[in-house]
Amino acid sequence: MKLIDLAIEKGLEPRKVSPTHGGEYASSCPDCGGEDRFRIWPNRKAKNCEGVYWCRQCEKSGDTIQFCREFLGLSFKEAAKRASAEISQHTYTPREPRSFTFPALTPPSEKWQQKASGFVSWAEKRVGDHPAIVQMLEDRGLSKEAIERYRIGYCDQDLWGESLGFGIESEKKIFLPKGIVIPSIETSGEIIRVKIRRTDRKEGDKLPKYWEIKGGMNGLNIVGAVRNPVMVVVESELDALAVHSACGDFAFAISVGSCSKTPDNVVDYWAKRKPHLLISHDNDAGGLVMKAKWEKLYSRAKSFPVPEGKDVGEAIERGLDVRSWVLSGLPEGLLNNLNKE
Repeated sequence: MKLIDLAIEKGLEPRKVSPTHGGEYASSCPDCGGEDRFRIWPNRKAKNCEGVYWCRQCEKSGDTIQFCREFLGLSFKEAAKRASAEISQHTYTPREPRSFTFPALTPPSEKWQQKASGFVSWAEKRVGDHPAIVQMLEDRGLSKEAIERYRIGYCDQDLWGESLGFGIESEKKIFLPKGIVIPSIETSGEIIRVKIRRTDRKEGDKLPKYWEIKGGMNGLNIVGAVRNPVMVVVESELDALAVHSACGDFAFAISVGSCSKTPDNVVDYWAKRKPHLLISHDNDAGGLVMKAKWEKLYSRAKSFPVPEGKDVGEAIERGLDVRSWVLSGLPEGLLNNLNKE
């Protein structure tokens, strides 16, 4: 059976987009969604059969046999038969399942922390001089008190710092772009990473919206007390701060920074132990990738996007009450207990 027919059987709607390799077809991905990210070459020769596929977003790929196994739930022998493959008894050797490795955290150097702390202090003194920036933060759920508490600042021009000043052995300078300065702060008060949300980013800009200052701690950002029973995972740092600002008495927030980023070993530890794990992925194609990753890693992960808008910040701008929204995703018993406190 042709891969194109199996794709249709799966419920996909492939359409021809190119004559490459005897015909290239595009459709949504059966794993991460989208519209045309999933590419199928039904006539391209593979090792044991005809037909290969590849998703440009989640990067899942394989031949017709693998498609049958991964998306139709067939055994190897069943998949080979559906793919009309010629298989000898020595073709297939079961592989040991791969164990997933969660990156260990590496703290920044003392020199980096000193330099980053100085930069954050400099930036937080300037944010009040820019009413438009303060208003933008308030519109996204961060009051003036929250801005001060989270030490959010503003860098009003592009700056370049010496790498050695940050404890990094390199001739290249550290780029500090114009934008909102967002530090990650430990309970001890130490700054472990700093991101800057660029405010002059334009469409087509090759640099990311959130720029991370090199040399800080790797891993995801944890905002709030991990003893709380509810863990809310969002993509951006500002969204995590907005969630914590509204729900910090019963929840803590995780910002992943990128929809495809893997949890570190500390976040993994808490994700496996928290009874309530809400995944507020963005309402876009990247958000579906984030949703699929967390649901695959954690059985208790609950898809919990905002009811309108792309993300938490945009939903707040449209009138979302963050606290009520988060509470709506919790079991009734917990909701009642929290309302009594």
